[in-house]
Amino acid sequence: ARRGTGVLRHRFLGLCGLGACWLAAAAAWPTEDDLAAVNNSRNLTTVCQRLRYEAGDACMEYQQLGFNRQTCRPWQVAVEAACYQSNGNCTYVAEELREFCRFRLQDLIPNAAVAYGYCVTTERQFRDYRCPPSSYAPINDTLCASEEAAACMVECGNYQDCYCRVQLGTNNPDICEGEVVIPGPLPPVYDPYFQTYTVLGNYSCSTLGQPPKACRHIDAEGRCGIFKHCE
Repeated sequence: ARRGTGVLRHRFLGLCGLGACWLAAAAAWPTEDDLAAVNNSRNLTTVCQRLRYEAGDACMEYQQLGFNRQTCRPWQVAVEAACYQSNGNCTYVAEELREFCRFRLQDLIPNAAVAYGYCVTTERQFRDYRCPPSSYAPINDTLCASEEAAACMVECGNYQDCYCRVQLGTNNPDICEGEVVIPGPLPPVYDPYFQTYTVLGNYSCSTLGQPPKACRHIDAEGRCGIFKHCE
């Protein structure tokens, strides 16, 4: 059996944030048959193109080691190929990414165990957070019509084209890039001292702590991440 195909049925993680725990989807991960079905609602080309971009961001989490968008292209090629080979199996694709990561880091991090630990972190993040919104969510025809999705679209819809990444090996904040769907001023907030409403700034992918943690699909705080590509 191909690596990763036997563990497709692990369930969505409970995504917890702000004191509430959300289940991004109650159903199990799709089966291999679901992924391969001709009549499912998912376009595999779109899926693999999105995962290619996600692989670039996963690689850029090692920017402090000298990686840049150009040197991250081989990571993208490897992930795109694994996507087509496995019909978008997030477990399989993430395992291929882990092994490619080990190969690329072997000359940059002398301690093999440390390098492997970083690559396992990348694998898990890709498997559980980066990949499912692109590959698994489109197969669930009711996911984007749920109450959770509607609430998340209100909170996060304007940040749909924002992409964030952690800076592995540092204590620095996430780097977020992209353009908001509708630019303009943020909603005014009430200042109790001056007893007036004030606007702190504009919608952005990269300022004032935006996008909110709930809208990022890179860790468990991103409770709305699974709905990233809902329309």
